[in-house]
Amino acid sequence: MLTLIEREFKDNLIFFLIALIASMVCTSTVVWSVTMTHADALPVGIPLIMYQALAVLLPGLALLAAAFGATQMYGDRSKRISTFLSTLATTRGQILAAKMITGVLWILLVLLPLLAADVILLQVYPRVAPLDVSFLAKMFAVTFLCSLACYALGLQMGWNTNRFFPILGSVALSFTLIYLVVVKGFSIQALGLLFVFAVAALTRTWQRFMSIPI
Repeated sequence: MLTLIEREFKDNLIFFLIALIASMVCTSTVVWSVTMTHADALPVGIPLIMYQALAVLLPGLALLAAAFGATQMYGDRSKRISTFLSTLATTRGQILAAKMITGVLWILLVLLPLLAADVILLQVYPRVAPLDVSFLAKMFAVTFLCSLACYALGLQMGWNTNRFFPILGSVALSFTLIYLVVVKGFSIQALGLLFVFAVAALTRTWQRFMSIPI
C-alpha cells in the first residue's frame, strides 16, 4: 500500500507543490496579519483574517481537489496503470484506496499548517475576551468536506473522460457544492449535507471502479 501511495505522490507531484505553496501563502498571511494587529491594539475575539483566509481558500481548494481527482483517474485510464498493477500482487481495492488516501493527504497538506498556525497564534496572543472557536472549527470542517466531495467528483470525472455529459455534470456539481456553502454558510446543516454527499460520492466511485473493466 505504501508503494502505491508513493507512486501516486510521484505521479502528481505538481499538485503537491501547488498545495504546499498555497498552504505557505495562506499561513504566512495569517501569521503576519495577526502579529501586526496584536502590535497595534488589544486582541479581541478570533482575528478576522483567520475567517477571511478560509473563506477565500475554500472555492480554490475545492476546484483544485476536483482537478486533482480527475487528473489521477485520467492518467490511470490513459496509461492503463491499473490494468498493469492488477496483473501484479495488487487488488483493485488497494489501487483505489491508495488514490483516495493520497487525495485526503493532499487536502490536509493545505489545511493542517493553517489550522496549526491558528491554534498556536491563539495561544501565543491571549484574547481579552473568552473565545468562541466553534465557528472557526466549523469553517475548517466545511472546507475539508467540500474539498473531499469535489475530489470524489473529480475521480468520477477523470474516469468518464470520454463522455461529455458526465464530465459536465461533475463540474456543475462541484460548483453547486461551493454554492451550497455560500447559501448555507459554515453551518451544521452545511456540514451534514457535505458529509453525506462526500460519503455517497466516494462510495459511488468505489463501486464503479470495482465493477467496470480496466
